[in-house]
Amino acid sequence: MPAFALTAVLCPPLLTPAALLVPETDAPVNAAELELGDTTSLLTKFNENASRLDVTGRRGGGAYAVLEGLDISASALTCTVTAGQAMLDGPVTRAASGTVALADNAYNWVYLLQDGTLTKTSGAGTTPPAAPAAACAFLGRIQVTASVAGTEDYSGRWELRCGTLWRRTGDAGVPGDTPAAGLLFFTRTAGGVYLHDGVGYVTL
Repeated sequence: MPAFALTAVLCPPLLTPAALLVPETDAPVNAAELELGDTTSLLTKFNENASRLDVTGRRGGGAYAVLEGLDISASALTCTVTAGQAMLDGPVTRAASGTVALADNAYNWVYLLQDGTLTKTSGAGTTPPAAPAAACAFLGRIQVTASVAGTEDYSGRWELRCGTLWRRTGDAGVPGDTPAAGLLFFTRTAGGVYLHDGVGYVTL
């Protein structure tokens, strides 16, 4: 079972799309782009785009978060990530498990990138390093000491549940962070469940 030991101020912030996507002028971010000259591949691309739209409609969006799966486990200097799906502008799917190398004697923060690959940031301190520059979803943190991996910590892992953003942290009560204005999400801590209503936290 993963741990939820980190307080909100030590968790990665919620990552959201940086720019407006204009359908009339911008190329698709995740969907297969139709190109001049497409013939036999056209039907496949139409079906793929329709499937992506179906998933987006079912799952919701608006932030970079885990939809299902993508659980992490570590042994020595290797982190294994199970198959799953995340919302990164649109649905990004890993149909099979994968691995990412961990840094020794460091805290490792594991991410799924928009192109479906896995990566990590690492550092000696408990404060998370900056997230990767590319669009990504945070999957969890693992501390490695002398090539021995500690318990997987899911504190601050954002998940979309029925289109609603959720996370858990190790705070004793109200989360101690200050999210950006306008963000709507739920946080579960050791002291209860709290709604961030876009202005501040409300106890439920």
